Amino acid sequence: MLITFLLFSQAQALFYPMQVHLSWTENPSEMRVTWQSRLNGKAKISYRPIFCGNSSDWTELEAETTRIDFGTEMYRYSFVHTGVMNNLSSDCHYEYSVSNGFFSSDNYVFYGRTPGQNKRSSYKLLVYGDLGTHEYGKKTFDLMKTMSETQEILGIFHMGDIGYNLDSQQGLIGDKFLNMIKPMASSHAYMTVPGNHEKANNYTAYKQRFIMPRNEANQNTSYFYSFDLGPVHYVLLNTNPYLKTSLKGERDTQTNWLKEDLKKANQNRVNVPWIVTLHHHLLYCSHDPSDSGSRKDCEIQASVIRHNLEEIYYENKVDLVLAGHVHHYERQASVYKNQTVYGDVDELNKHVNANAPIHIISGSAGNWIRKNDPAAPNPCLWTRFMSDDFGFGTLTVFNETTLLWEQFSSETNKMIDWVYIIKYLKKLDSLLS
Repeated sequence: MLITFLLFSQAQALFYPMQVHLSWTENPSEMRVTWQSRLNGKAKISYRPIFCGNSSDWTELEAETTRIDFGTEMYRYSFVHTGVMNNLSSDCHYEYSVSNGFFSSDNYVFYGRTPGQNKRSSYKLLVYGDLGTHEYGKKTFDLMKTMSETQEILGIFHMGDIGYNLDSQQGLIGDKFLNMIKPMASSHAYMTVPGNHEKANNYTAYKQRFIMPRNEANQNTSYFYSFDLGPVHYVLLNTNPYLKTSLKGERDTQTNWLKEDLKKANQNRVNVPWIVTLHHHLLYCSHDPSDSGSRKDCEIQASVIRHNLEEIYYENKVDLVLAGHVHHYERQASVYKNQTVYGDVDELNKHVNANAPIHIISGSAGNWIRKNDPAAPNPCLWTRFMSDDFGFGTLTVFNETTLLWEQFSSETNKMIDWVYIIKYLKKLDSLLS
């Protein structure tokens, strides 16, 4: 009996589904689920609608399986399984499980609302960059996990620097990070873009673990993509190619795609009036002149990112630019060419009919090195709030006229900053003219 138990336990450890996480796809009413196992069995997904009037019959589908070597110094193979649950209704929640051979995961639940659907009700997203598995990151994650369990969170955006680093220790850090986020990522779409810590080996570890919406330009790399979710058009970019002159081909491909994407988004602004961009590197940040790292991030790299993106954002009337990279929190006013651009109302916690993009840095989730970067001793004139507390942000989309950004500290477990971004109809009319 003991031998049988031990053999079963060993088999379970090798076949059991690990690192289960969800992501939206390029198509409406779909949710992708991805997981790993040490050994391969027949990989399946089972799901059904709950809490709605639809039939509660289970749907089963076979997953795609790929054998991948996660090792960097010696072979270390695992099997990555993925599949897409489709025909989802925004009126339903869905219960699902994944299995590998005879071994099945727990049952998880997610909301059937996805990009591309006509649902217009309000929703909230978690947004952050620079989250690792060290003590700082774990504390931030615990607060986010509590929020995801007690509030209606629709999805999660991670703006690069994922895990620190996915390929480290023969890929064990990647395993550790995916297992850490599983309580959230198994029930919410976990949307990512690469940061500078994902660049190793041509982003191999990133592409192996995360599958984002596909388009012809990104060639299924998960580097850049966009989608409409309610009244907001989201654009997620890989800013690394802008910082290396030898990557002209990648840079031009993404920039040409971005221009065309924003052109289409502007043609559809009567239906989707907001445009929000997310990426790792930032366009503006206040810096400490005595700190070489701060000068590099906020003077040298930021100026390069501005050179490549600022005119595109301004010409296409992007509303909000979210970024990470710098390990603190900084909220800025509407900025263009390093100057504050005033709208109809520009109060400390409210902007009405902004005339240039508002910039927010939320790179304070929990880096792997030390306490977050200190706030600049002399913030720029366009800075509205700064904090070196570890934490994360939320973006609440109320409707076609109102967004709310909130920043939470995982050191105090309190909300430390907020701003309402409002766009009245006369502003919408000017966008369409």
